[in-house]
Amino acid sequence: MIALLAFLTLGVALEHGVDALVIVSFVVLAIVGIGVLGALGSDD
Repeated sequence: MIALLAFLTLGVALEHGVDALVIVSFVVLAIVGIGVLGALGSDD
């Protein structure tokens, strides 16, 4: 799901250029991705 959203965001960035919403989207995707990886790596 994260990869799909990143692909779509990248498509918008390439088609319409990088703007504030694209940057915010990549930041949100990075935070969610780090959270998922952290949860997968947790021993609890």
